[in-house]
Formats: sequence, structure tokens, C-alpha cells
Amino acid sequence: MVRYQDNSCGMVEDFILEDLIWGDEITAFRRAGGWAVIGRDRLRSQGRERRKKGALINIFV
Repeated sequence: MVRYQDNSCGMVEDFILEDLIWGDEITAFRRAGGWAVIGRDRLRSQGRERRKKGALINIFV
């Protein structure tokens, strides 16, 4: 289950999820522990930078 940028929800295959995250097409996805919100919750990293270029980072949060 994913939540798209327009707040609609849908089901996607597992192998598509990472592409949706990298393409900024979704704002959240459902996992065993509940909803994971992109930009707020910790996501698995595979060596690629998830933040947009030029984004400010608050290291005190």
C-alpha cells in the first residue's frame, strides 16, 4: 500500500516501491510497523542519496 503525492492510495508490487520513492511519486508506504513517511521515517539505504540536491539538513532533530 502506498500514498501518492495527490493523497490517493494504491497497491504496488514490492519491486516497484524503491523506484516510486526515488521518483518522488509517493509520500508514504505501509510496512509491518505502520506507515513510513518519506522524509520523516528511516528508510533502507542502498547507497543512493534520497534527499533532493540542495536540501537543508537539520542534524539536531
